[in-house]
Amino acid sequence: GLVILGNVWSAVQGSWLGSNGSLAVAGAVAAAVAWNFRKPVFQWLISLQFSVALLSAVLIATAIGTVVLQGQAPEEFTAKYGEGLGGFLRLFGVDDIFHSFPFRSLMALLAASLGCVVIDKRAWRPSERFFLFNHGGIIVVLVGGLVGVLGGMKAFIDIHQGEIANSFILHDRFGNRTAKNVPLDF
Repeated sequence: GLVILGNVWSAVQGSWLGSNGSLAVAGAVAAAVAWNFRKPVFQWLISLQFSVALLSAVLIATAIGTVVLQGQAPEEFTAKYGEGLGGFLRLFGVDDIFHSFPFRSLMALLAASLGCVVIDKRAWRPSERFFLFNHGGIIVVLVGGLVGVLGGMKAFIDIHQGEIANSFILHDRFGNRTAKNVPLDF
């Protein structure tokens, strides 16, 4: 259900919310719900059962994304997996799982869970500094990945020995060059 909701949400966001609108709206709704139920939500986010379930879901999604071709044009995906299976996998966002709403939600939940664990353990105390560095480092990596997925772009610079590059060529999500040549600002 979450995957289909994510696909519907992705279709809606492109039309009237912009590229990052879904994250802002989802974050606002989650914050409002979490504020009303902050103690049970906090306890749920720091529980070992939730952590194991969340890490298992991330592991399964990552394994699927490793086995199934990612970011291919629909024609290539259908040629590889056939009409039935290819359509089924595309319906659930498996053809680009690492950029899908459910996978981004898993990453955001994992970062939130780790943040809550750091707060609960009072990891800023000197005796807990290694715990803070370990969990804080994972949070930084997850946030960096989310920033890259939401605001990043694929590009290509062709530089030969002795040349200077002053622009780059954007690629679409399938890795094909677009006609857009973007100047470098430095």
